[in-house]
Amino acid sequence: MRGAIRVVASRGGHNLKMIDVARATGVGKGTLYEYFPSKNDLIIGCFELLISRYEAYTRQAIKSDLRPDEHLRQFIKASLDFCKAEKELMEVMMDFLTLGIPRKEGEPLLPGVVVGYEQVINELADVMRRGTAEGLFRPVDPQIAAQSLFALLDGLYFQAAMGLINLEEESLPKKLSQIFLAGVLK
Repeated sequence: MRGAIRVVASRGGHNLKMIDVARATGVGKGTLYEYFPSKNDLIIGCFELLISRYEAYTRQAIKSDLRPDEHLRQFIKASLDFCKAEKELMEVMMDFLTLGIPRKEGEPLLPGVVVGYEQVINELADVMRRGTAEGLFRPVDPQIAAQSLFALLDGLYFQAAMGLINLEEESLPKKLSQIFLAGVLK
């Protein structure tokens, strides 16, 4: 997967060829196909790598036993910090998205990523429930609030890839936290 990421970073997603990935990783093309039967499987593996790294990064960055509002602030900051720390990976993922991975009928587009997204969203929904129970948050649908926060961050990553927003701006985590929490805090 790292070989695919290096190839796409240097040549772009539309020029991704399995032989180039094999060369970049120092393995034979046949060996590569043993692990990834198709280019789409390789791309899906790269997305799954991204979401697993993201989950690990945000979990490590967020201290335990925080008030729910502080938990969300740290989650937003950790999410933006991850994008800065994994800038090449984030940019390549946008390249992969433009490749238009075909859907098999009835199957999710990126199965492992869907599971990862669901885990993050469910954890955020738990934080929302806890904040409501503690009287910090207004009663809102915790699942919709969590999905909205994650969609906000996803959209920002996409806008950053297009050059519309600078994720390096130091005040961005605080501004995003204020905007999101303004909608849920009592």
